[in-house]
Amino acid sequence: MRRFILRVVLFYALLMALMAINFGLNRYFIQQTALPLNQAQILILGDSHLATALDPAYLPNSENICQFGEPYLITYHKLKFILEQEAGSQIKTILLGFSPHNLAAFNDYKLSGITETTKLIERSYPLMNLTDYAVQPVDSRTYFKIWGRSMLLYPSRQHFSFVGQYEPQTAFLKSADAQAKLNEHYAPFGETLGQSAIALQYLEAIQSLSEAHDIELILVGAPLHTSYLAGIPEPIARHFEETKQRFKARGLTVLDYGALPLPDSLFFNHDHLNSNGAAYFTPLVAQAISANPGPATP
Repeated sequence: MRRFILRVVLFYALLMALMAINFGLNRYFIQQTALPLNQAQILILGDSHLATALDPAYLPNSENICQFGEPYLITYHKLKFILEQEAGSQIKTILLGFSPHNLAAFNDYKLSGITETTKLIERSYPLMNLTDYAVQPVDSRTYFKIWGRSMLLYPSRQHFSFVGQYEPQTAFLKSADAQAKLNEHYAPFGETLGQSAIALQYLEAIQSLSEAHDIELILVGAPLHTSYLAGIPEPIARHFEETKQRFKARGLTVLDYGALPLPDSLFFNHDHLNSNGAAYFTPLVAQAISANPGPATP
């Protein structure tokens, strides 16, 4: 019996030692592996709006690392991690997606297990711990499952799925009805939600982090289809406008192209441009950046 107990204890001791070694190696790889930013001086951050709207091919010295569904909470920790790496020292300008849905309360539930939790945590676990996530409702079981599998089971250099890219969309808008997309952003549970204090908090934190590193932060609103724009709940639209004016008053450049009139042929759906739209829109942003080094709104 004693021999059996010793074997069990030895087994678990070896297992714990192996997991500790794997954790140490994975942390080393996360901290030491060079990020694929190609010495970009302009970093494009945000969710799918800029992931589909800004093509780096039309914006010299830029890198688009946006990802679909990414809230400001994760964007902040992504930027913080990047600026702690050597690649972050090259960055002079940040273009951050800034549209009404970015400040809407549906973002507060993305980590709760209801919508995009698994995908978001699989991308961001190298950047954040459970306490970082827990500023909003979070599915801790999913977090520990992903973290344990990724950090403890075996050593790997594949921890950088948080680095997104430009995502060209080749389809065209087929329906004039934007209600499904509006419901997703503003009424995912049936009733219209309000604004997200957490999203605003981390937008403020992104501004502070940029200033601390002497980086110019530019807020960019991608074009929205008229049917989507008209359907944004009035309190959300008003809060967005007030927030925009407050950031402009601080001296930030705000390039809000949300109401830019574009033909349906340049839209993928009601709130995303297709690749033709990106080819049209990106040079506008590039020109605005070069022509308006100070605060500006088109």
